[in-house]
Amino acid sequence: MAINKKKRKRIILLAVLAAVLIIIGACAVWLATYYRADMDAIVSYSDDHLSSVVQDTLENGDIAFMSTAEPEYGIIFYPGARVEHTAYIPLMKKL
Repeated sequence: MAINKKKRKRIILLAVLAAVLIIIGACAVWLATYYRADMDAIVSYSDDHLSSVVQDTLENGDIAFMSTAEPEYGIIFYPGARVEHTAYIPLMKKL
């Protein structure tokens, strides 16, 4: 039994549409998930015995760690993609 051309085009169109919707859904789920800060980072953020923590009050939410000693140099760190910026706090305090 042969499928007529109209029905074949409809099946192909529906298959392509379903594939596109699945790909869009998978991308949306992937982009919505990211690595969050663990308890060490959260505790480190509130524990400021090594340095004083200054969080920018502007809407960009930048965080600056200022040494208690007179600084000789500085480091600018840009966090990686899909990682919460506060997850880097323990690493930045060690630097």
